[in-house]
Amino acid sequence: MSIKIEGTDLLRTGGTLAPEFLESQYESPSFPIERCTIYDAGSRAFDLTEYFADVRGYWQANLALAARGMTYARLLRERMPELDAQRFGDVDLAALARAQLAKIPAELPAVASHAE
Repeated sequence: MSIKIEGTDLLRTGGTLAPEFLESQYESPSFPIERCTIYDAGSRAFDLTEYFADVRGYWQANLALAARGMTYARLLRERMPELDAQRFGDVDLAALARAQLAKIPAELPAVASHAE
């Protein structure tokens, strides 16, 4: 894997996947290359700053990979080889990473503490 964090990534490979799940991955080119199959914030559920930093770091790493020549099709083969990259059309990995980064809030609203 070009991008991975040992013990945290929930990868889609190596098991039997439901046909419905496989088909759902074609809904967006970002779905099958996401670092985690389930983006529910996991252990970071109560620390949104850490969670968004983690997601931002992942997509920044994809942007860096694209700058070094990684293509969407190659990354897809690493992350989910069961899928056909041609069904996504011509996906520019750098453009996809920039679009995902644009979805991440730059600043989080202040949250009132329970002590107040």
